[in-house]
Amino acid sequence: HRVVDFRPPSARVLCTQVKFDREVMAELSHPRGRYRDEYIEAWTRVHTGPVTALELVSETPSTSTRTGYWLFCGDRFVRIIGLPTGQGLVAGTCCNSLAQLEACLGASARDELKACYEAAS
Repeated sequence: HRVVDFRPPSARVLCTQVKFDREVMAELSHPRGRYRDEYIEAWTRVHTGPVTALELVSETPSTSTRTGYWLFCGDRFVRIIGLPTGQGLVAGTCCNSLAQLEACLGASARDELKACYEAAS
């Protein structure tokens, strides 16, 4: 069993179906999700071994340019999607915590996180 925790905190649960086909993993949302329109994402393997990494290569519908990764290590995983480095406020900033990020960038940092980022572990 896995525990899914979305950060930044949004209390939104996304329902998806994941399928693997050799080097590609496809993620399909359940139709008409409560918090997001239907989507399909394709991920390709970056690394394999005790730790496996997948990189987002395409998504439908194509919203904005986003970057994302799945990392698997044993029975643990993390998934994060967001803006590419250098776009927006958050992607070019390195902080120890959400509180520190908000202290540096103000409330607009939380707004950007809610609008442009997804994370699960």
